[in-house]
Amino acid sequence: MFLLWERNLLKRVYPDMDLYGRKILEDLKKTHADTRGPISAWEAEIKDASWKTYQEVKERYPFVDHIGNGLHVFNIKGNKYRVAAKIFVGEADQLVIVKAAGTHKDYDSWDLEEMKK
Repeated sequence: MFLLWERNLLKRVYPDMDLYGRKILEDLKKTHADTRGPISAWEAEIKDASWKTYQEVKERYPFVDHIGNGLHVFNIKGNKYRVAAKIFVGEADQLVIVKAAGTHKDYDSWDLEEMKK
């Protein structure tokens, strides 16, 4: 979780970066080789996205679950894998922070309430 000042600092240090938590995604790709293509495609789409509202996220990803407070859970490779990410949308910038990624079974043990904070 990033506080506003941390988020602003990260945007100054890494101005082109809009996706944080890539290591979590890389770890998933290493342990589950069948996610390499779908995760890489998802990352590329996130990089090119320019969402202004959460409704735009839902229009692009109809099966995404908006948990609350910007936290979304994306289905990857059907519903076999999941990515939990906090999304900040708006006019100024977009920031996506991956909180967790894993199998559907892993998802059952995630503390989504804690991730929303």
